[in-house]
Amino acid sequence: MKIAYDFDKIIDRTGTSCAKWDSTEELFGEKDLLPMWVADMDFQSPPAIIDALVKHTLVGWIVGLWDSLITTWNTLLYTS
Repeated sequence: MKIAYDFDKIIDRTGTSCAKWDSTEELFGEKDLLPMWVADMDFQSPPAIIDALVKHTLVGWIVGLWDSLITTWNTLLYTS
């Protein structure tokens, strides 16, 4: 079964807490750079995946999320 999906549809990820697009100026001092430092996807998930996730239609790295996750993990791992 072949399912057609338009992976060429342009999705603007700016302003969505996307590390790839929203952290460029903070990290490199310039806003208009092509962020090739992270392998984040810039296409919307296919309908079958959206149906499975239900709540999140844009999946990618979220600015600041890793800090919280790593802190929580280390707290759970190394404290009694």
